[in-house]
Amino acid sequence: MSDRNTDQWSSLVALVQQHSPLLYGAIASIILAFLRQIYEGEHPWRRMTLEAVLCGALSVVLVSGLHWFSVPQSAATFVGGMVGFLGVEKVRWLALRWFDHGIQR
Repeated sequence: MSDRNTDQWSSLVALVQQHSPLLYGAIASIILAFLRQIYEGEHPWRRMTLEAVLCGALSVVLVSGLHWFSVPQSAATFVGGMVGFLGVEKVRWLALRWFDHGIQR
């Protein structure tokens, strides 16, 4: 029974090691989003939590597409941190501006 338990833990550790850039990016984004919301001091806990979860999810999406922009996976924590620092609304605004600019050409 303990051999099976050891195999499960080693599988979990291998999975975390394999996806560590993605996890670091998401965790950095969540933490920075919480801290930014606390610093601004205007938002209730429900909004702070939702903003942090949205930032984490957005970071996972962006980090999974880094290879399309020839950005190394080692930049995942930076990308997650920037998403958490800017916030979902600002990142959305920047993305819409970028897409609109690209379409107008």
